[in-house]
Amino acid sequence: MRKEIYLDHHTISRPSPAVIERMTEYFRHKWGTLSAPHQKGQELYEDVDAALKKLYHLLGASDRSHFVLTAGGSEAIFQLLINFYIDDIRETGRNHLLTSSIEEASILLSMSRLEEIGSMTRLLPVDEKGRLKLDALEEAIKPKTALLSISWANALTGVIQPLSEIVQICQAHGVKVHVNASSMVGKLPISFEELGVDFLSFDGDKIHTPQGIGGIFQRKKPRESSHHVAALSALSLAVEENLQRCEQFAMETARLRDMFEAEIKHALPDSVILFQEADRLPHISAIAFPGVMAEALLYILHRRQVYASLGGGQYQKLSSQLKSCGVSEELSHSALSFALSHETTEDDLAEALDIIVSSVRKLATLSEAL
Repeated sequence: MRKEIYLDHHTISRPSPAVIERMTEYFRHKWGTLSAPHQKGQELYEDVDAALKKLYHLLGASDRSHFVLTAGGSEAIFQLLINFYIDDIRETGRNHLLTSSIEEASILLSMSRLEEIGSMTRLLPVDEKGRLKLDALEEAIKPKTALLSISWANALTGVIQPLSEIVQICQAHGVKVHVNASSMVGKLPISFEELGVDFLSFDGDKIHTPQGIGGIFQRKKPRESSHHVAALSALSLAVEENLQRCEQFAMETARLRDMFEAEIKHALPDSVILFQEADRLPHISAIAFPGVMAEALLYILHRRQVYASLGGGQYQKLSSQLKSCGVSEELSHSALSFALSHETTEDDLAEALDIIVSSVRKLATLSEAL
């Protein structure tokens, strides 16, 4: 039976065995609730304190910050924006929100819900490298602008936004900043305090927790916060595991990705490695295969158990994002994104390379025949 080669870590990653074991301890033994006025509840308080202390330390948050556990990254964004409307927009009347034209679906959909109750959203353009245009940001800020919500790094292209410059512009105009760090946590070091943002959300299942775990760091104390102790403990362990191998991950995965891209280019000279010159995450590669439809290629690859992505679901389609970056329509519709993890091996990529090359050549031949 052919081995599965999973290169879709933008969507979800396999839960860590240690994280599963940590959660299982709570399901089997520490299954009480914090609200219980007896030992089954009281024994959990020490675990909650330890997990929170670890998260604050690992993600560079101070005691002045507040952490909210959520049921995943998308739920974190929706909860954050709804609460922002209740706590800030209704109080101040500043109802103008900003985000980028290539933003994740969770941000766009949450903002569209806020538009239904009186907010206004503006989508900001990006340049040819997928970075937010800073002059457009400066121009878009009005007296009623309250918040910029943006992903620190794009999950499908890997492009990292110039966050320090973005924050500096927003702070100068009194605009709060939410950064979605789901693709960044565990890949590169993070310090919530040093970033200067007001909200930082992230998704656990991108760093090997089970589905349905995420969180928000924020400056303002939440109205209320409850803790699913097993999920909180799992999240803190997953962040710790990923940050422990962060430096090695960045170096080794970037090496594998660069090798993968070079071999693709050598075997398929017409292929286009996208955003190669941009500041990007070490594990993401977006590649266009001219003359081949991305949907057809993805179908064949999945049939041969090589799993990649063209977006959709929690993301905008990759083709839509590429067109926003000025990539031609034809090239945009021929692109796929590949995302590695610490589990991806050189042998995996070598096998995937053979399958990708043969599949592209087959589709190209069929297209020529038509």
